[in-house]
Formats: sequence, structure tokens, C-alpha cells
Amino acid sequence: MIVSNPESLLRNGLYKSTVLRYAGFLIVSIGLLLIFPAILAMFLNENYWMFLIPSAIAIPIGLTILVLFRENKEGIRITSGVLMIGGTFLIMLLMGSAPYVVFGMSVIDSMFESLSGFTTTGFTMVNDFERFPDSLFVWRSLTQWAGGISVLLIFMYMLPVMGLGSRGFFINEMSGSGTGNLSVRLKDSVGSFLKIYMALTLIQAILLILLGMNFIDSLCITFSTVSTGGFATNPNSLTEYGWGIKVPVMIFMFLGGTNFYLHYKGLHKRMYKSYVGNTEFRWTASWYLVIAVLIGILLTFAGKVGVLNNFGESLFSVISAGTSTGFAVTDYADSGVWPAQLCMMLLLLVAFIGGMSGSTAGGVKMYRIVIIVKHVKNSIYKILHPMAVYDIKMDEHSVEESSVSGAFVTVALFAMTVTITFIGLMMTGILPADSIGLAVSSVSNTGVVIGGHGSFSDLYMLSTSAKIIMMSAMFLGRLEIATALLLFMPGFWKEVRRNMKSDKSRGHADSE
Repeated sequence: MIVSNPESLLRNGLYKSTVLRYAGFLIVSIGLLLIFPAILAMFLNENYWMFLIPSAIAIPIGLTILVLFRENKEGIRITSGVLMIGGTFLIMLLMGSAPYVVFGMSVIDSMFESLSGFTTTGFTMVNDFERFPDSLFVWRSLTQWAGGISVLLIFMYMLPVMGLGSRGFFINEMSGSGTGNLSVRLKDSVGSFLKIYMALTLIQAILLILLGMNFIDSLCITFSTVSTGGFATNPNSLTEYGWGIKVPVMIFMFLGGTNFYLHYKGLHKRMYKSYVGNTEFRWTASWYLVIAVLIGILLTFAGKVGVLNNFGESLFSVISAGTSTGFAVTDYADSGVWPAQLCMMLLLLVAFIGGMSGSTAGGVKMYRIVIIVKHVKNSIYKILHPMAVYDIKMDEHSVEESSVSGAFVTVALFAMTVTITFIGLMMTGILPADSIGLAVSSVSNTGVVIGGHGSFSDLYMLSTSAKIIMMSAMFLGRLEIATALLLFMPGFWKEVRRNMKSDKSRGHADSE
């Protein structure tokens, strides 16, 4: 936190703190967002106070922070940026859980539901869908929609500008945009990313209504699809809908899991060939298709009736798991319905890899897998030709060495986090086969669970310790492990204190 001296406050009436300025803006934004389900609750004759109470508290607090603090014009330090990212999810977690607490859910279940929404995971603690208000259904899906926007802003703008995450990847992707400064190029593009996000939302909602889905369900499904979240208004997810609904949902799940910079080039700049010309897009589409065909064959040979339905079901399940959406069209926990164990293992692998970079999807991201595969291939070739120099390229651009090492580190961190989560869940008394499904789904922010705790099971019956472990895994996975781990390292907080002292000294110098 960067705070000027008291004399400066008296003279200017303001402190300097980019972190707190951003926090105030976020608090006001969520407070305003709560008004939408409140208005909806009024029309539906439901309890609108569960939204208005937290909104009435949040907006004045947020406005006060905005009045007191102004942005530091010297740019965003890495420490400030990480604090902003961590604070974002903390604020969203607390504010998002308030309506559930007022409704009557326990504090831990409310916090779980809120974090599951904002991280676009899709796990739910709802135990009585019939009693759950429609306005609260809209709110929980709206948290996923807002969480999707947060993910886009963090991974497509904040982290690359700070020099973290996928900076090397975006330098490659945006090298031909005609602007010399990466931060300027990204900032100019962010508005277009959000317009595309909102356009996809509007198109899908209208399409679902035209296809016969009621207004509330269409809103909830749309918010959960574009954000690749997976919250549904039915305990059986999408199993009760026909393929007329499932196919559009499947298409928009894939679009939500696609790199939004590709949408920017394809939809905004009308460069439609950019999709098929993109390596990550081709690999992802081919990967989903191959696994879907394989699962369809396995289901058919396992005795599941209906060949066409098997392939449709497998394709939907693969896209849902791969984009980390989590919608289900079958019960993976029922061996009579989903009989092939290998199918479930393949879905876990698809969920672990996840979707494309620069999207709302979770997982390790396909572009890292592409880099690792190409690096391994080059290493094998180098055995035959030791003196040769092999360059890793993505779409005709050389990949930096830092991006290669970063890909290996991220995959290793994901695997390590899944392992630790798996062990932790087993220690709470959950069976190993069920623990691995919960672990992969939590870290990958998928929401599709393979094992005894399947998509239609009662997760609210898990112990408090298991829920806390899963919440921690969801948070770590959403920030791709490394960024989140910085918040728990003593060296990071030493750097924060060092920066605070430096800024305080600078503030005294400026005042003299």
C-alpha cells in the first residue's frame, strides 16, 4: 500500500495508493452489480434485501475510498499488482458471499459458493434447488460472468504489463499490431475484448430465449457459459434439455475457452483466418475432437446404447471439461450411465490441460503443452544432431527461453498442487478415487467431478476442512499457482514494506 504523508493529505485532501484506489473501484462495481438481482427480486416478489443490504454497505465504503485515494502515476509495481490481484478475489469472495449468508446458507458454504463463482469453477453448495430463489440463481451466475471479466483483465492486461505470466506469449502474439509498446497495445485492445465478451453474452441469451428457454434460465446459462463457469439452475445440470439447447451451449463454451485476442483479430478486425492460422487454436480443437471420438468409441463398446448420442455426449463433455465450464449432460459418477473408467480418466486429463491462453478457461493452458511438446521434440532431434540449433516457434514467432522454462514450471506447479490437494482431501476421509476427481476439478477450475462426488452429488455434505482445501485449490488454480504463491512468500512482503518506505521517503521529499 502506497500512502503519502499526513501533510500531503491535508494539503491535497488525498492519499496516493493505486491498490486502494482499485479496491474502491471494485467495491463500488460489485455494489452496483448487486442492484441487478435486487431489481429482479422485486419483480419476482422475492427477498430483495439480501442484495440491497450488502449493496447499501458497499457503495458508500467504495466511494469513500475513491475520494480519499488517487492513483500513483508512477506505474504499477509487481508487488502492487499482485496485491491488487489478491485483493480482487478477497473482495469478491466476501462481497459475493453476503447474499447467500442473508438467505440462510452457512458462512463457509456462502464463501465457497462465492469463490466458486468468481473463479468460474462451478462447484455448488446449494442443497435445495426448489427453495433457492431465482434472483439468487441469477446472482450466482452473474458472479461467474463478472469473474470471467476479471480473469480477462488480469491475464490479458495486468500480468503481461507487470512482466509476469504470459508476457512472452503476448509479445509474440501482438508483435504485428503496429504499436511499439506492449502495455499501450494491450490497453488499446482491452476495451475490444470486453465488447466481444458482452456481445457473446447478448447473442447467446437471445438465442436461448428464441429456442424456448425461459428468461431466468437463459440468463443463468448464458452467464455461466461465456465465462466458462458452469452454474446451472437445475441439480441435474443440462441433462433435461434437448440437443437444440445443448449444441449452442457447446459452441459458446468453446468460444469462451478460446483466446480472446483471436476473437479480437477475428471478430473485431475481421481477420477470420487468424483462428485456423493459430497454432494453439488448431491444437485445442484437434485435441478435443480426438478425445471426444475416443470416448465415444469407448462408450459404444462398453454397451451404452445410441452411437450418435454417445459421440454427441462425449463431445459436449470434452468441451465442457476442457474449457473448464463444468456443465454436464450425463452423470459421470453412475457406472451404469458412464460405464468406461478410461473415459473418466481422459476427461480428467482434458480438464487438467484446460483451454486456451487469454480465455476464461482454467487448467495449465494448451499453449504451454504445445511449447513443451516442441521442446521435447527438439531435444530428441538434438541427440541426432548435437551441433544443430533448434528454435521453438509459435505462429512463425520464436518463443523466448523464459516462456519455455515458464511452461515447465507452471505445469509442474499444477501437478504438485493437484497432488497436495489430493492428499489433503484423502486426509479428510474422502476415498482416493473421489479425491483425485475433486483435486483436478478444483485446481483446474472445472467443476466437472469424476468419481463418487460427480456432477449431481451433494458437495454440501463434505466436511468443512474439505471445503477449505477445495477453496484454496480453486484460488491457486485460478491465478495459475505462481502468482498466488507470491502472496504467501515472506520475501514478497519484505519487498512490499521496502516499497512502502521508499514511497514514504519520496512523499516527504516532494512535500519539502
